Amino acid sequence: MMISHQPFAGFEEWIRLPIMAIEDLQHAVLGAQLDVAQLSGDEIGGSLMFSHGVDKTFSTARIDGNVSLLGSLPETRITLGIGLHCPPGTLLWLKEVASGSTSVWLSGETYDAIYRSGSTYLTVSLTEERLEELAADLDLVLDAKQLGETRISSRPLDPAALALLRKLYGRLHSGEWSEALAPSYIGELALDVMIEHYARKPRIMGEKRHDVGFARIVNRARTYIMEHLDAPISIAELARASFTSRRTLYRAFEDLLGETPQTYIRNLRLNRIRHDLTSAHSDGATVTDIASRWGVFELGRLAGDYRKLFGEVPSATFNRYGTLCATLTNMALCA
Repeated sequence: MMISHQPFAGFEEWIRLPIMAIEDLQHAVLGAQLDVAQLSGDEIGGSLMFSHGVDKTFSTARIDGNVSLLGSLPETRITLGIGLHCPPGTLLWLKEVASGSTSVWLSGETYDAIYRSGSTYLTVSLTEERLEELAADLDLVLDAKQLGETRISSRPLDPAALALLRKLYGRLHSGEWSEALAPSYIGELALDVMIEHYARKPRIMGEKRHDVGFARIVNRARTYIMEHLDAPISIAELARASFTSRRTLYRAFEDLLGETPQTYIRNLRLNRIRHDLTSAHSDGATVTDIASRWGVFELGRLAGDYRKLFGEVPSATFNRYGTLCATLTNMALCA
């Protein structure tokens, strides 16, 4: 059945399916090809939930009964997983896992799990490029080297994060909805938690010697960014314009500027917006007009990023300079 909430941009509706028989678990991870087996005479039950967006897919299950899931995961996507609740005897690749365990599957790798009654898990599948971009949005680095091979993480999830996710996904499977508990929100929250778990902070400038070609790469990228700052800029496009790979592009920005390409672009746009906010009163533009001029349409996110960089929200800058301009106009000093 379809969940009753307003869909968020970029997401389809979430789907909730009751688990009535062992065959229902063939789709326990959306996009995978799973062989399933019932391991005891206990009644099979629980629920499956999915959300398939443009660039990522969430799957979560609460399983009643003892089952085995074995098969190949999506060929073109990386899959990250969290064991939200793992009763004793829960196995992944025949290794016992506890609640809070996290796992990485590279594209097309084997999902081999034995779940005990009461298990709850969550997975998200997305491309390596998209994962790097989302990590960069959080000012973190998460590339193939950082992810490593298909594996169970040696570190359990942060206990506070695990407790929050268990509470939210427990409500999700129980059908307890509210505006404050939008399904897309908890999907994004879980993904952020997984990224923060696996990613690292960018290296500090001067931590290592600069590659001689990095300056050339960054200069080409900066030129392209300046020419396209008012339009969407993907990492793939930026890498092509810089005549390099995405991975080397990240390394060059991180080594020379101490930040990711996305952070550089975001901060440059914020500075352009601030410049226009301080001179917009003569042309009647609003904060929304100015933000959209530079390709920024999510005003809530703009306010947070702007405050983080400048210590105030855009409207405060706009209003302060509007008052100043009015005063100077009365003095015949502001056009």
